[in-house]
Amino acid sequence: MPYHNRYDPRDWLNSLPIRGARQGYNPLDDPHFDVNKLKENEIDMGSWAVAKLPKIPDRIREKYNEENHETDIELITGRYRDEETGEIREETVRMGTDVSWKLPGMMVISEEYHNYFDLKGNLIYDPLGRKEAEEREKAKAEAAEKAAKEKEACAKQAAEKAAKDKEVRAKQAQQKATETVKGAERTLDEIRESLLQKERELKETLQQGRLGLKEIEKKKAELDKLIVARRKELEERDDAHVNLLRDILHYHQTIVEEQAKRKPDLFMKQSQIRIINEILEEIRNYFAGSEAEDYLHLAEEPREDDLEHHPGTTYSEMAILLVAYSSTLHAFSMERLYEKNDKSMLGSAGGE
Repeated sequence: MPYHNRYDPRDWLNSLPIRGARQGYNPLDDPHFDVNKLKENEIDMGSWAVAKLPKIPDRIREKYNEENHETDIELITGRYRDEETGEIREETVRMGTDVSWKLPGMMVISEEYHNYFDLKGNLIYDPLGRKEAEEREKAKAEAAEKAAKEKEACAKQAAEKAAKDKEVRAKQAQQKATETVKGAERTLDEIRESLLQKERELKETLQQGRLGLKEIEKKKAELDKLIVARRKELEERDDAHVNLLRDILHYHQTIVEEQAKRKPDLFMKQSQIRIINEILEEIRNYFAGSEAEDYLHLAEEPREDDLEHHPGTTYSEMAILLVAYSSTLHAFSMERLYEKNDKSMLGSAGGE
C-alpha cells in the first residue's frame, strides 16, 4: 500500500476538494471515523464521492495500479475459458480507488460505479449473474427434455418387447397344435392335456399382451404429467423473469428520479441510456399487443455527429418515460392489463 502524507499538497487525495460534503459531514476531518457506523453507503463530497467497499464473495478484486501507485477496486463482470490454454479468464470493470489507508473500508467511486450499484450499495446490474442464471435454466430445461425422451424410449421398448413375445408365443402355440395333429395316435388323455396346455399358454399370452398395453398407457400418463409440469415450469420462469425486469427497472427509476430532483436538465450519458434502453426494449417486446404498447417508448440516445438536434435524454425526461413502464408492470401484476384490440386480460406475473 502506498504511503500518503495528509499534509502534502501534492498528494492526489489531499488535492481533492472536500467542501460541500453531504449534510456537512466530512469524514476526512473525523478522527473517529468508523465505516460500520455510517447510516448511508455513500458520502457525497461535492465533485467526488466515497462509498463502502462492496462485499460480494468471489466478485470483487483488488488490482495495484503501477501508473498512479494506487489500488483499484474491480468488479468481475464475466468469466470464460481460454480455448488455447484452458485457463479461466475474467472480465472486470473498475469501480473505484481504495482509500482504506485514509478511510478504512471506503473507496473513491469511479464513473462506472453507478452503472452497476445504486445509492444503497445494491448490485442492480450484474451481467455475470444474469448469464449464470440463464445457463442454469438452460441446463435444467435440457435435463427435463432428456428425461422425457428416455421415458418415451422405455415405453416404446416395452411395447415392442411385448409384441415380440406375443408373436413368439403364438408361433409356439401353432407349432404345438401341428404336433398334436400329427400325434393323433396318442391317447385321448394326452390330447386333452395338450389342449389344456395350449389354452393355458394362450391365456398367458393374452395376459402378457394386456400387461404390455397397461405399461404403455402408464408411460403415456407419466409423459403427459411431465409435459404439464414442464409447461407450468416455463410459465413460472416467465413470471419470474417479469419480476426480475420489474426489480431492475425499479432500481434504475430510483437513481433517475434522485438525479432528476437534483439536476433535471442534465443530459444522461450514452452508456446509461443504453443500459436502461436494453431493459425497456425487453419489457416493450413482452407487452407488445397490449393496451399499453403505444405508451412504451425508448429513450433517445445522443448523436455525436449532431448533438445540437439530438443531444439525448435528460434525467427529468427519463423519469417521465419510465412512469409508463412502471405503470404497465403494476397493472400487469394486479391483473388489470388487457389486450389492445379486445378485452382479454393478460396473465399476471406471480399469479397462480
